[in-house]
Amino acid sequence: AADAKRAHHRVAAGLVSVEIVLSPERRQILSFNRPGDTFILSSETGLVGLQARAIVPSTVWVCPSDVSVEGCDCPLAHLAAPRSRSAPWQLWQHSVVLGRLTAEERVTTFLLEQLHLTTSIAGERTRVSLPMTRQDIADYLGLNADTLSRVLARLQTSGTIALEGRSGVDIRRIADVEALSPFANMLKHLAGTPRMHA
Repeated sequence: AADAKRAHHRVAAGLVSVEIVLSPERRQILSFNRPGDTFILSSETGLVGLQARAIVPSTVWVCPSDVSVEGCDCPLAHLAAPRSRSAPWQLWQHSVVLGRLTAEERVTTFLLEQLHLTTSIAGERTRVSLPMTRQDIADYLGLNADTLSRVLARLQTSGTIALEGRSGVDIRRIADVEALSPFANMLKHLAGTPRMHA
């Protein structure tokens, strides 16, 4: 089990979260990992309760810790520049971002992050698919579910977005969402570079 936790985990299909379970009622999601993403669950980080969880039915390939991801004998090994970060780096970066943003800024930054990761932007309106639950999103953003719902409702009332069922968000005016996120320019820049996070 320890060797497996030090290994590289590469998502072949689905959506997998890396998270810290703080108590039976509390958790902090550090990242949502999509096909092609790589994550590491190191037993040497000192992070108690660190685990991976499949958000939807998923396939994950495990490469031994002494073999590079590119050298791993799995169908995704040929992909260039996998996104990979250690759990301490995920925790540090995520805590810095969450500690400095308002609830509205966190939600709009998340929507832009998912937009650039999953959608080819064409024009001012596009739909973002969010297979994770509202509670998952709240746990990722460090919000409670009620606060998340209020922010989404305000964005919908303003005409910036439209909620489509449980897993869809129609971004009606991308420029308006970008204006609400202090990280909009950074996310657009990262969208044009190889995907380098897990």
